[in-house]
Amino acid sequence: MRHAAWPEDSDRITPEDLAREALALAAAAGAERFHFVGTSIGGVIGQQLVSQHADSLLSATLTNTGAVIGTADAWNTRSANVLELGLSVMAVDIVPRWFGPAACEQQPALVEGWRVIMGRGDDRSYALLCELLGRVDFREKLGEHRVPLQLVGGSDDVATPPETLKALAQCSSASDPVILEHVGHVPSVECPDRFSQILLDTLT
Repeated sequence: MRHAAWPEDSDRITPEDLAREALALAAAAGAERFHFVGTSIGGVIGQQLVSQHADSLLSATLTNTGAVIGTADAWNTRSANVLELGLSVMAVDIVPRWFGPAACEQQPALVEGWRVIMGRGDDRSYALLCELLGRVDFREKLGEHRVPLQLVGGSDDVATPPETLKALAQCSSASDPVILEHVGHVPSVECPDRFSQILLDTLT
């Protein structure tokens, strides 16, 4: 669904646009400072908050993300394909990439449910987010910050493999990422118990 802040003629969304929305949601909830948790593009939002709005954060847990994710060519190609074919078609190939083989085999209804939900999304908004990911590069922006930073990834994540998380750790002065075995791109869905325990350990 298109956000009201993204007009029909908008040709670009930036990490700062999304970070401002996160800050606005926190303000609406009455939180001057907060713990942030974000996966994938949510992790990009977290990196923007860490780099530009550190005073608002108590901590940041970033999962299955990277300072650089994929290549601009790949993201621009996906954006063009989504605009041509639509998310309802593209979701058939995209969603299974988010889950590890264990989840695809043991929880097919879960994967299918995510495919259906993604297929109902707004094509234009998703395309703009793809183009954003093609431009993202936080490698020189996270060297100095005061935010406790926890990184988490999945051993079977093909979208942001463990090496991507390790590279993010190096450029952000974070400790080595926690890599969950037999987990893909969405640990909060694939292994909610293990992921919840990581969050509790981090927050306490």
